[in-house]
Amino acid sequence: MVRDIRAIGKADVSYVVAKEKGRFPVGAQDVYALLTSSEVPTTTKDAFLLEKGEWVDSSEKGILYRVKIGNKPTYWLKVFNSTKTNRGDRLPYFLSIDEECKPMLSHGYGPPQKLTVQNAIASTFGLTGKEYQPVIET
Repeated sequence: MVRDIRAIGKADVSYVVAKEKGRFPVGAQDVYALLTSSEVPTTTKDAFLLEKGEWVDSSEKGILYRVKIGNKPTYWLKVFNSTKTNRGDRLPYFLSIDEECKPMLSHGYGPPQKLTVQNAIASTFGLTGKEYQPVIET
């Protein structure tokens, strides 16, 4: 399979090469670069999570995955932007989540929570799942 490297970005190139050789990125930096790069197509990110990730939870708001890097689990949340594009679709985003789903606070982290989509989304706003109840999402 020949692909135009300029069109897929550096992180995706390492993924494609590794996939064709039967290996995936194993370092935390490689996985982070792959899943957070705006240059990497969503289809590549989805393929990586489906092959290397383990489903943890899902709801209408997103899907939570566990990806082991060596012996350490990392957690990734796939969510969709609440604002539609001109084409009418919603763009997906991949967010790294604390392994204990602790809310991110200005002075550190809050208490651990169960790993659910609701709690994971809330943790990115510095809240618990019970506290996070948006009326309008923008």
